[in-house]
Amino acid sequence: MDAGAEVIWKALEQQKGTKDVMKRGDSSIQQFYRNSSILVTGGTGFLGKQLVEKLFRSCKLSKVFIMMRAKKGKTVEERLADALKDPIFDTLRECQPGFADRIVPIVGEMAEKELGISEKDRWLLIKEVDVIFHVAATISFQEPLKSATLTNVRGTRELLALAKECKKLRTFVYVSTAYCHATFSRRDTEVLEQFYPCPMPPALLIRMAETMDEERLNLIKDGLIAEWPNTYSFTKALAEELVRSSAGDFPICVIRPSIVVCARREPYPGWIDLSSVYGPSGITLGCMLGVIHALQSVQGIRIDFIPVDYVNNVAIAAATTAGKDVKIYTVGSSKRNPITWGGLSHILNNFARKTVVSPDAIWYCFVIQSPYRWVHLLFSFLLHTVPAFLADGVCMLLNKPPRFLLHTVPACLADGVCMLLNKPPRFLLHTVPACLADSVCVMLNKPPRASDGPATHYLLPLPVCLADGVCVLLNKPPRFLLHTVPACLADGVCVLLNKPPR
Repeated sequence: MDAGAEVIWKALEQQKGTKDVMKRGDSSIQQFYRNSSILVTGGTGFLGKQLVEKLFRSCKLSKVFIMMRAKKGKTVEERLADALKDPIFDTLRECQPGFADRIVPIVGEMAEKELGISEKDRWLLIKEVDVIFHVAATISFQEPLKSATLTNVRGTRELLALAKECKKLRTFVYVSTAYCHATFSRRDTEVLEQFYPCPMPPALLIRMAETMDEERLNLIKDGLIAEWPNTYSFTKALAEELVRSSAGDFPICVIRPSIVVCARREPYPGWIDLSSVYGPSGITLGCMLGVIHALQSVQGIRIDFIPVDYVNNVAIAAATTAGKDVKIYTVGSSKRNPITWGGLSHILNNFARKTVVSPDAIWYCFVIQSPYRWVHLLFSFLLHTVPAFLADGVCMLLNKPPRFLLHTVPACLADGVCMLLNKPPRFLLHTVPACLADSVCVMLNKPPRASDGPATHYLLPLPVCLADGVCVLLNKPPRFLLHTVPACLADGVCVLLNKPPR
């Protein structure tokens, strides 16, 4: 048994007492949900999957409606079947083999008017739903204001309108974010569990998103969200105003989680949805797999991570307390159990890699942190980009497909810097050698050269890539790739010296 499996086994052993209590089904929370019909938006996402699993495992429900859309050529039934294959449902499948029969997919789309729900499905929800968990949202910080508004603001308005029609509704639970009112002017102050003044009327922003050209809306975006760091937190703040204005129509509560990461206990430690591996949890995962070795961070800054099962436990319990006055619950860790970037690095470098390193790790697990951008990019180049080139060079020499450059590590590195600077990505459409040279430019805070003007960086790498391409087409081993990395390194030095690449 490897170290990770041992941690999971011990945690499951500790849950036996909890399982015995849940089997009795006599708690006030279980009584509240007994024979209830639940509507969950975002039920196939990170938070939604764990919420559905916990509800079924701990309560005796009548059914769960999951609103979802057809996607990638698959029907909602096919998408639901794929989602239920996730390992998170393995424990539930053992104790309740037929739980999936009580899940009803509802075709809908948060960004559509009236949620894109058919009249038949809408009437079904109006008749049967007892509790609504509104989890769905577009969470990208770089989401255009138009789509973020239609999904996060108008979608919430449409769901609240549906909730008002539901004949049996007992509670509406809105999952917001702890950062919806963490504005620049409130820096170094506490954000309380209360509603704050709305930056603009939600109806006005919705009307602008519906009627204005997207390009024009993007031009005025910075002025609209001036106090907010991104469109995600801005639109969530407006959605909260819609929730506040609905108080009195039906019981409502608001959950404000901070940065949601992998499960702490339920259904087992470490569970994370694949859709979230590119987020904060992916940083830890990447470090433990020996993929990430450089982070740009200030070691003394607190990071507010909260496990997904903690968030959903609060949401499930909070629904039972909702009344006429809207209750707000912030779910975070920075007060009771704070950790800093430096503390996280210490845990990874001194404890985790000695006990729970994955057998699938591809390199020694360590991470170097620096608050300075150029230092971070230098280490990223040395510890991420160069090893990726070397590994792919070996793969191609062995007539095997590249494994690392297809993920465009250097391109993603440069794009990440652009996004931090609130600029559009500029490198993904270029070749990797060009990205290397551009990365060096970014380190020096100079404009990328491969993106504009003559393609000077292709003078050596491009013929090399073309020649190797011909070799691959002829089923022969590439001959020139090993010259590419030295060439890129040499060009990188030229750029550092402000000389043209050679």
